[in-house]
Formats: sequence, C-alpha cells, structure tokens
Amino acid sequence: MRLALASFVLACVADAHLTLWHPSLYGFNWPDLGDAPIQHGQLVDPVNPARGMDNLTVSEWFGHNMRNCTPAADAFMELETGKTATFEIGCNRAFTKYRPPEWSYKAKPLLQYCCPEHGPLHTANEYGTPYARLNVSRFGGTALAIAYESDPYKVKPEDMVVISVNHTSPWFRLVEYRIPPGLPPCPKDGCICTWNWIHTRMNGEGYGNEIYNNMYKCKITGKTNKFAMLPQPVPPEQDCAGAPEKCTPGAKQPMYMFQKDGNNLPNPRHLTETPTYVSRFADGAQADAVVGAARRDGASVAVGAVALALGFAMI
Repeated sequence: MRLALASFVLACVADAHLTLWHPSLYGFNWPDLGDAPIQHGQLVDPVNPARGMDNLTVSEWFGHNMRNCTPAADAFMELETGKTATFEIGCNRAFTKYRPPEWSYKAKPLLQYCCPEHGPLHTANEYGTPYARLNVSRFGGTALAIAYESDPYKVKPEDMVVISVNHTSPWFRLVEYRIPPGLPPCPKDGCICTWNWIHTRMNGEGYGNEIYNNMYKCKITGKTNKFAMLPQPVPPEQDCAGAPEKCTPGAKQPMYMFQKDGNNLPNPRHLTETPTYVSRFADGAQADAVVGAARRDGASVAVGAVALALGFAMI
C-alpha cells in the first residue's frame, strides 16, 4: 500500500477533523462493513481530510477511498425533496447519537458543537460567540451532492451535483440542509451522495491544502418529479461571495483541488484566494440544479430522453 494512502487511513485522533455521521456513510463502521457488529473503538478514519501533501489519486480521495466499506443494506440517507434534512457533524462518531451505548461518552450529554474543541473546525470563529455575531465569511461551508447512480464504483467525481449548501457549517453538531423541490426519484437501489467541505485558511486556521469528500448511500423521498432531471454539472468557477446572483448558474459540481488528479479547479495562488462553499455557492437549496418537468406533448423530448436513460418510466 502506498505511504500516502497509509497516512490517509492511519492518521491519529489528534489529526482528525470532521464528517457528517450517518449509518449510510461508506466507512461508518470502518474497517468493517455496515452489517457487521458495531465497532467499539473511536472511529476516526472517516473524518481525515484528503491532503495535498499526500498526492492522492481519484481512486484514493473520492469517497474517502471507502467504497468497499459499504453501509448496511437498509441504511439510506433520506432526503425529502422540498424539505429540510437534519444530520450530525462530528470529529468522532463518539460525539453523535450513533455512539454505542457502552462507550464512556454515552454518560455525557451530546455536544452543541461538532467537537469538544473548535480547532478541528478550521475557523477563526470562537465557541460561545452569539450566533448573530458569527462571521459567515470565516466558515468554509459544507455541501451535499448527489449522483443518480447506485454503484459507487461507476459514479465519478464529475457526476456529482451539489443540491444543498449550509454556509454556517461546520459549527453546530446538528446541521440542516434545505433540499430543492421537484427532484426526480432515485433508481430502485438508491443514489450516491457526497458530503463536501473546504475550510478557509487566511486567518490562521491551519493547513489548508485539503478537501473533505465522504460518500453515502441515499435516496430522494417525498413529492418527487420523475420528469425532472439534473443536467451534467460544471465546476463552480465564479466567485459570488455575498452576491449569489453572480454564482455559476445551473448544476454545479463540488470543488476538487489539491489532489494528484481529478481536480476541477486550479489550486489557489494565495491563501486569500482559496474558494469555499461560502464563496462559490448560494446558501441553502440549489434549486437551479434541477430542470423542470417534461411535457406530455413531447415539447421537452430531451428531458424525457434523460429520464428514460436514468430508468424513470415516462407516462
């Protein structure tokens, strides 16, 4: 095994950072499969970043190189179209509701924030600051993306479409993502989703040449629209901090940088130029990623063709 990959997998707790914890996470029960007895150690590997210094290939950083560590068969991240989904971000599964009952942390109340200390959040904001006084520009923001493919080995980074962004995260343990209305349903075996984060690095937040990219088995629920589609996404190249109308329009990919290959944005020349999900995306549901319903009179043939290609029956 390559040294870079070994350092990616075997990083210690002190180097750990964050992820969105959910049973649908590939690697939720690392190093075992999701159907195996629950691990009793402190599960920290899924929270390690993909660092530029590790020179990782796509197969090593995409999905955190855990596509073979599948979640339980019945575990899905459910995203109800047009609603708000609430999840938990933490620097260890021990700090979420998914901790085993016998873990010593169980005797303690769940944290308000992602981690006991704010260092792993890589933000110049400080714990205890009133919410109204938090500096949003000092958050990196996090994003959920989706691909209408069930096989984690078939989906590629460029297939992922960002559908929701939370500008004020990571911060609190409980995080909300607003899901666009009218999303199409997933194939019968579900979709693939990813959680993404790039932190700021102009205020002493620590090493910044890293991305976070974790993979989940997910499905769209609620009032789905089988005639809708998500077009092939493009990189979010336009800076739109404070001006969402200036963001790259339409379906957009998550941001990939600092890796050996698979990047869709150039590495920033200066610390202050590091793009984040605050500076390249509007906050909330990414409604412009969804193309509307195909008409029965055939006027929207292209949409219908894509829907059929995805396995959605036209009526």
